[in-house]
Amino acid sequence: MVHRALEIFGTVIEGGDLDKLRDELFDSKLLVNRDGYQVKYWNKNGNGAGGFVIGGSEMAKLNNLFGWGKYGVKPAMTTVWNRYVARGAVMVDYVAAEERRKVTAAESEKQRKKLRESVLRAAEKEEIVGHYKRILEENKEVMWEKESVKELLREVIEEKNRVVEEQSRVIKEKEVEIRSLKAEKKKKKKIESENGTAGIGDSTFMNQCFLLFCFFLFFVSACVGLSVPLV
Repeated sequence: MVHRALEIFGTVIEGGDLDKLRDELFDSKLLVNRDGYQVKYWNKNGNGAGGFVIGGSEMAKLNNLFGWGKYGVKPAMTTVWNRYVARGAVMVDYVAAEERRKVTAAESEKQRKKLRESVLRAAEKEEIVGHYKRILEENKEVMWEKESVKELLREVIEEKNRVVEEQSRVIKEKEVEIRSLKAEKKKKKKIESENGTAGIGDSTFMNQCFLLFCFFLFFVSACVGLSVPLV
């Protein structure tokens, strides 16, 4: 890869300074990137512009072994570089010494672990929320069924009370009729006794009472059959 600018500790080196730096690095055999690749050669295009090409596989730490002060750079013992394809371009590579790379890798793994845990917690919370939503919906359905049963029971109780009231009303009416017939019979018997015609009409009165009693029993049994038992 050809690089046209180099940033070291916030200082961007390019143009003629980059050419000088390239020559000095090449002559001193210092290593210039995070993998310890050695500067190989200088590449120029037809317009005279160019950049340094890196390659190789030899590994070594880049400490303060070079006079960076002439380029306005104040490096630490463990140098960290950012490489750019062109000035003002987005950083394309992060260059660090071996120790820094290990720290960065550990931090990255830690961040990835935190992210995974966060995703798992979010998924778990979503599952819990979904579980409670399902329970709520089920409870709503159960409550609706309970209310329906309660309403049905209220209707049954109201119907039974209505039938009982109707039975009571009819019974009272029949009791009044029976008392009236008894009073009428007693009065008639007294008149017949006074006139010497006792016994006449007794069979007719008894037949009427029997028919009235049969009708009363039939009505009561019909009302009982219509009543609904309370569960």
